Amino acid sequence: MKVKTQVGAALVQRSVRGVREEIARVSDRGAEPGSRKVGRHELSFRDLLYLDLVLGLQERGWTVAPEERRSLYEALRAGREGVGGRWVRRGTRLERKDSVTVAIDLASRVQRLREDWRALYRGELRVVRDPRIHGGQPVFRGTRILVDQVVEQLRRGEPREEVAADYPALEETALRYAEIKARMARAPGRPARIPVLVKEAVEDKESQ
Repeated sequence: MKVKTQVGAALVQRSVRGVREEIARVSDRGAEPGSRKVGRHELSFRDLLYLDLVLGLQERGWTVAPEERRSLYEALRAGREGVGGRWVRRGTRLERKDSVTVAIDLASRVQRLREDWRALYRGELRVVRDPRIHGGQPVFRGTRILVDQVVEQLRRGEPREEVAADYPALEETALRYAEIKARMARAPGRPARIPVLVKEAVEDKESQ
């Protein structure tokens, strides 16, 4: 299974352009970084693991030289026992062979990405369209809860706990799916009209 660049960028919480440029830098896919036309890619789980790792290291002030990025990418792409230049992957442990060996534990990154990856896939299976419900707008299976409504609340920055409380019928997988969708840019065009939450109307009535 592979995902589109926009989806992959949401999973690793990076910009779409930054993801495209980084993959172009270390692989044979796409245009050269900095060019006006940057290729579109489908990303594998190992692509996402590389992106999450190398961009995370940069945020922590650890600069990975351009010539080392490709070898790091190759080590991760090779699988659980991969070798790429001075980088060696042994299961969930990544080592850089030099005068001083540097070791990085990948376990937490692998687990987090895998959970989000599964939530995305399983969440898609829970989204349905029924012309009898909200005019055929996407809802979560077995409910009348609009997918766009939950996504927009999370996109606006409403706390996850409050959103979960608004929709007690919403499963954890569906909520996690909505969180991933909320990281993505809105689709071009006029946004769909989202109905006001019934919960708000009930609160207004009680306050009278």
